[in-house]
Amino acid sequence: MKLFTISTEQILSGINSSFHNSRGGLWTIGSTFNPFIAPSSGSSSGIGIINASPDFTDISGAVVVDTPIGSVVDTTTGGTFLYITGDDGHFYKLDMSSDGAPTDLRSGTPITTPKEGMAIFQARGESQRYLYYFQNTQIGRWDLSGTHPTGWTDNHFTGLTNAIHITHRIFDRVYYTNGSKIGMIYDNGTSAAVNDVNVLDFEDDYIATTISDDGQYFVAGITKNPNGLLGQSSTKVVFWDQNSGSWQREWNIPAISISAIRNIGGIQYAVTPTGIYAFTFNSSPQLVQNVPTTLGSTVHNATDVYNEAILIGNSTKTSSYGKMTPNVPTALFNPYIHSGTAKLVLANAKIERLFVGTSSDKLYRANITSAGTSSSKAVTTAIDLKDRYTINRIRFTFAEPLASGDQMTVLAAPTPDSSLSGFGATNEISFANKGAVRVANLYSNLECESLLLDIAFTGLSIKQIDVYGEPTKT
Repeated sequence: MKLFTISTEQILSGINSSFHNSRGGLWTIGSTFNPFIAPSSGSSSGIGIINASPDFTDISGAVVVDTPIGSVVDTTTGGTFLYITGDDGHFYKLDMSSDGAPTDLRSGTPITTPKEGMAIFQARGESQRYLYYFQNTQIGRWDLSGTHPTGWTDNHFTGLTNAIHITHRIFDRVYYTNGSKIGMIYDNGTSAAVNDVNVLDFEDDYIATTISDDGQYFVAGITKNPNGLLGQSSTKVVFWDQNSGSWQREWNIPAISISAIRNIGGIQYAVTPTGIYAFTFNSSPQLVQNVPTTLGSTVHNATDVYNEAILIGNSTKTSSYGKMTPNVPTALFNPYIHSGTAKLVLANAKIERLFVGTSSDKLYRANITSAGTSSSKAVTTAIDLKDRYTINRIRFTFAEPLASGDQMTVLAAPTPDSSLSGFGATNEISFANKGAVRVANLYSNLECESLLLDIAFTGLSIKQIDVYGEPTKT
């Protein structure tokens, strides 16, 4: 008899915070597969299917020699270009209209003490657009055309606090975090852009770590965190109308810090080391998703928005929370697997590419809309069978017939505390032993009241899993 089926609804349910939790997603924290291989192209063929995570291409070559920490995209000067700052001061340019490699515009003369912030801005009185790049206590400027040293001024604006410098553009203003203050590059009607290192300030023991906007209000995440202990820290989000002398609203968040704030559909999402909180000007932050502890290393520039989902870079994976494509549930997944802890994540919907810079001085690129060929894994929670059964067959239906190189191995356990063991005589289904089939079965005899499945696979896509068994005689 059929005991249960895993198909589109269960596949799209997302990651669960516990092996034992019967509510929430079907998959565990360690699951690394992608159910969204074509989220923006209009195709639905890969939605709700267990696909291998997209392959990442290392585009660093011998060019990228430090950790990417900041980026900005320029779409108006003869193409679409990605500019990236490295933590040792290298400055990379990548043509996003092709899948080529980056070049280093400051290979022999790195920027001194670079920071995370980058922005492109042009005042009305200026004849050209400039790229601003941040350092410990100053802001450099480049005219987007000159070869260093022509057109570059590393100390164009000075007087900044040595702190995190995150940038965010709202209309004709570029805001940036500046210790316990917010700074701004703007047009005041003169011939050139001007800078103010303090357009909004907080108590001296607070640090601004991230900034955003909701279409009307400027939004900042600030924290007072002297020793990293939740009980002795204070973390807030504030809303400011960009004109008054102080902010109009603040909400507390029970976290030691805020890594990033992102706006999706008018709702603000604050990514913290332990959870994601949703809030607006009129509604206080509510915890909407617990997150794996690996997200504790996330920094502001290691997050981005793709469709209605936040992409969150962490150790060896970039996770997604929300809706990577319409008409699917809001859920947490780990769809992108890479080497090294992410320090920079940039998703470009126009070219359907994901760029990840890591702590291992690497820059990777993946096609968001394609399934990969590397090994992936799908691990369920302990599925409660409500009684004791002998599982004797698991039937797998594939989205496409198996092809050369496709293979999978299946492990099972009766409880999350039990050791995993192979299900079936060989616990393997592959093109080599089954041929170009769309459906394949594994047979065994496993007595259990709950069932945990661990499926490691390469190449193939799983559309449905059916589990069969009979009541165990007592």
